[in-house]
Amino acid sequence: MPADHITIRPIDVSPVPRLSLREAEAAEALGVSASWLRREALAGRVPSALVAGVRLYPTAALSAWLAEQIEQIEQAQAAEQ
Repeated sequence: MPADHITIRPIDVSPVPRLSLREAEAAEALGVSASWLRREALAGRVPSALVAGVRLYPTAALSAWLAEQIEQIEQAQAAEQ
């Protein structure tokens, strides 16, 4: 192979999965305001954790919490019928 020919091969790098979101990201993902999310988290109604002085919202816990909220709404609606 001539010295002036270099072959560059791409490196397969998988993105690191997000384990948690910051407040603004979590609020956007849920479609609510950051102030509502903060209030609910501080009241213990939305899963969050204070890590190194930053309130984080674990993605798996948020998904499970949202599924529970939807299930409760559906059960309430079914009970009304």
